[in-house]
Amino acid sequence: DDKKYFPFINKSLPLITVIGGSQGSQNINEAVMAALPYILPFAQVIHQTGKYNFEVVKRTTDKLLEDKDAQDNIDLKRNYFIKDFFNESEMHEIYENSSIIITRSGSSQILEAFLWGIPTILIPIKEEISRDQTKNAFAAMRRGAAIVIEERNLTPHILQNELIKLLQDNKSLARMAASARESAQFDAAEKIAHILLRYCKSHL
Repeated sequence: DDKKYFPFINKSLPLITVIGGSQGSQNINEAVMAALPYILPFAQVIHQTGKYNFEVVKRTTDKLLEDKDAQDNIDLKRNYFIKDFFNESEMHEIYENSSIIITRSGSSQILEAFLWGIPTILIPIKEEISRDQTKNAFAAMRRGAAIVIEERNLTPHILQNELIKLLQDNKSLARMAASARESAQFDAAEKIAHILLRYCKSHL
């Protein structure tokens, strides 16, 4: 399928994709919204808000960017795209074009980024809610494929600084991308062997 879901994507600008999960994340949305005026002058942002947060985030970002555009005589809105949820075909195109992904650290979210070789900023759900996400995030960071911002430390200023540092350092981005691709293959053969052994034992 050669259909382009995002024909506006500007190949000359880095693309930051924000995925808070199908339900979205209010904390991630709020940090991203506040950082937008500082990021959009030199990057595009595609933002999945989650269905429950879409209307509020849309109204807020429309007003924020309209005010900023009028004040500085620029057009930041053209670098920002917002939607409640992306389907599988849309996500395929997003992954093909993303420079950085900001997301939670569920296993499937990290694996997708690894498979596509995309550096990530991981924001795990609070440890008292999901210990697995925290473990996943720091494991990805130790592999050199991700930066971790724990939710208690998530502020627009910290998120903005991490993004700007990455976008200004092509060598670091390339190293993270390489680490992500390598991590996608980690222990694959061993895991398959264990699954096959379990299957065989269960059918003896």
